[in-house]
Amino acid sequence: MSVKRANWMILILAVVLGLSSSAFAVGEISIEEIVSLYEKGVTEQTIIALIDSRDATFNLTTQDILYLKDVKIPDSLVNYMLSRKPGDTTTGNGGGTTEGGSTPIRVGTVNILLEGEYSETSSSDSLNFLCGIAVDDDIKTHVSGFDEVAILGNTYKYYTYFGKQASISLTPGEYEVQIKLWTGEGIPDLKSMPTVYSETITIDKGQILDIKYYLENDKSDPSKVVITKQ
Repeated sequence: MSVKRANWMILILAVVLGLSSSAFAVGEISIEEIVSLYEKGVTEQTIIALIDSRDATFNLTTQDILYLKDVKIPDSLVNYMLSRKPGDTTTGNGGGTTEGGSTPIRVGTVNILLEGEYSETSSSDSLNFLCGIAVDDDIKTHVSGFDEVAILGNTYKYYTYFGKQASISLTPGEYEVQIKLWTGEGIPDLKSMPTVYSETITIDKGQILDIKYYLENDKSDPSKVVITKQ
C-alpha cells in the first residue's frame, strides 16, 4: 500500500525583476543588517517598524532577491522592501507611492493561520489531501498528505491534522480570502481546487491583520467540511 505521508510546504511566489543597479539603503540600514536581525530572532513586524523609523528605501537587484530568499527572509518582508524604492517622498510612515508618484503609502500585512482536523474514508490506498489558502487566486500556502490510515475491511480511513500560517504583504484595499480543499488521487492544478470558504477582507495602511480559521468535518455529515473563523 502506497499511502502518501504528510508533506508540509510553502509555495514561494516567484519575483522577476529587471533592475540593474546594486542594492542600497537610505537611513543607515542595509540588507546585511536586516538579515542579521532576522537570523537573531527579531520579528518581521519589528524589522518593518525599524525600516519605517529610519525612512529607509531599497533598490533590490535580482541577485539581492535571490540572496534574501536563500537566507530564508520571508517573501512578505522582501515585498515590503521592494515597495520602498529610492526617490519616494516618504514621511516616515510608508513606502511606495500612489499612481501619481507623490503620495506615500504603506503596505499592510495579513497573517492567516489555517488549522484543522480532517478524515475521509475511501476505497483507494493512494488518496491525497490538499488544503490551501488563496488571496485573490494566488495560492499562498498549502498542506498535503494524510498522517494516519486505518484499514476497515476493503476501505481506508484517512486522518490528518494540520496547521500552517501565511504572512502576506498587501497594498491597502479589499481582497478575497479563499480556503480550498481537495481529496483524491493525483495532484490537481492548485488554482482549480474547489473553494469551500471565502470572505472579503480590507487592509488599511500599515495595518497588521491576524486571521485564524479552523477546518473540520461536519459532525452531522462527515463528507462535508465546516470552516470556523476564530
